[in-house]
Amino acid sequence: MFPASLASFFLFFFSFCLSFLLFTSRSMKGSFRYFVFVSLLFMAASLPFLAGQQGNGTADALRTTQSPPPFLPDSLTFFGSRAAHLAHKLALSHIIVDHSARLLFCFVPKNACTQFKQILYKDALGLAELPPALARNADQIHYVDDLPLLSSLSLAERRRVLSSYHRAMFVRNPYSRLLSCYRDKVVSYTKKTGTVMQFVREFGLSNMTFDEFVEAVTVGSDPARTMWEEHLTPQAMLCDIDTFRPTFVGRFEHLAEDANKLFALVNITARMTSGAAWHATNATSQDMLDAYADPATRALVQQHYARDFKEFRYSTSLK
Repeated sequence: MFPASLASFFLFFFSFCLSFLLFTSRSMKGSFRYFVFVSLLFMAASLPFLAGQQGNGTADALRTTQSPPPFLPDSLTFFGSRAAHLAHKLALSHIIVDHSARLLFCFVPKNACTQFKQILYKDALGLAELPPALARNADQIHYVDDLPLLSSLSLAERRRVLSSYHRAMFVRNPYSRLLSCYRDKVVSYTKKTGTVMQFVREFGLSNMTFDEFVEAVTVGSDPARTMWEEHLTPQAMLCDIDTFRPTFVGRFEHLAEDANKLFALVNITARMTSGAAWHATNATSQDMLDAYADPATRALVQQHYARDFKEFRYSTSLK
């Protein structure tokens, strides 16, 4: 299509030339009147083009300044980068929808997510008890296909629940979370099964020291690759907090207290026990000091999980 701005230019140029010829012609009487008349005529004719050009510009400005609604698919321009876009998609599959409690809960691996999934599965589906298979093996909760997730809702429903439901997540000290991941997925899993987990094989992490593990998952790692292993993904990215905007952030370090505050807030009758945070791979204060004795290792974690430290107000000091 012929650009409106170019058409406007030619109309003005043509009107000027024609008017100039009329004005300089000796045989043309009243040429000044014709000059004014013709100029005004062509200027008026070009106004629709100018108006159309201004209208398009305004519309373009609105399109670039108005953010799309939360959790639209493929919102690459809104999230600004491939990694951020993947975080957005990942968050969709990590946010549990409990309509009865009017609660959206973003679960984070290594942050008691098994316990939260069990409780919210029962509440969201209106069950008195967990099905026998889930009661016998807690890990099976990670493989159910009827856990209500935000990704299963229509765009209109996503907008509605995001604007009207409580939005909660639980966070953990990045030092502790990464060390627990190493001890669980690299050390403990290999001892129990004699094999290594798939993501450990893919990253070449088997038989690695903790320092080597930290370097492998932080230095030069492609976010689009590492983030799909949810145990390694920064918590702020996993829940896409810029879009999710949690209204309740509990701490793993105060799990029972904070969880029960949340349950009371949304009228969930379940209770988190004081021992729920215990796990064989959890680290003591001394374990943390020993694991992060190398300043270079601490620096890598601080850099890779910088936003978790900042947004969730965890100190980078181990003392």
